[in-house]
Amino acid sequence: MTIRFKLFTGIIILISIFAVDFFVNQRLSKDVIKNTSYLNNSEAIIRNSNIISKLVIDMQSGLRGYLLTDQEDFLVTYYQGLKSIPPLLKEQRILVNTFKQRERLDSIELLHAEWIDYSNSLITTEKDTRPDANARYKELFKKKVKSRFGKRLNDGIRDLFQDFDSYEYRRRQERRVVLQKSIGDTRQISLILTICS
Repeated sequence: MTIRFKLFTGIIILISIFAVDFFVNQRLSKDVIKNTSYLNNSEAIIRNSNIISKLVIDMQSGLRGYLLTDQEDFLVTYYQGLKSIPPLLKEQRILVNTFKQRERLDSIELLHAEWIDYSNSLITTEKDTRPDANARYKELFKKKVKSRFGKRLNDGIRDLFQDFDSYEYRRRQERRVVLQKSIGDTRQISLILTICS
């Protein structure tokens, strides 16, 4: 074997190692980017979920305050929630990427709509000034509030939010582990290929 052949072979081997290193790093980098993207999306899902949950609680508190005091100031948070929650739910629907989470979101939306109908009927009847309105309000209050209808809706919404968030936190933790493994694999393979070259 001539020196020329040995040099040529050495250069080919070195170029091959660099090419393998490049393609392996590209693949591993894509995994890291994919997992990081998933974590960022999950962070946005949880942030939106917390905002929606807070708005729902504010609406419930506003309604209770209004029903107890008959002061319309309490309804400000209620009406703010009516405006703010639908676009957030729409955004959440775009962010959510599993069937199970979409089902939970649908259930939250359904229960919340039912709660809004319930609340609007109480507000409308309370604001009604006709002579028979007081009797209708008392009947509605007795039928809906004392039967704990609103509480059951609120508890259902809260439980769904807890399930939604718990699932997302679990998935995010699983992805975080996968991301750490991807980063570790990238470092290890890069080190091995660098040593080989």
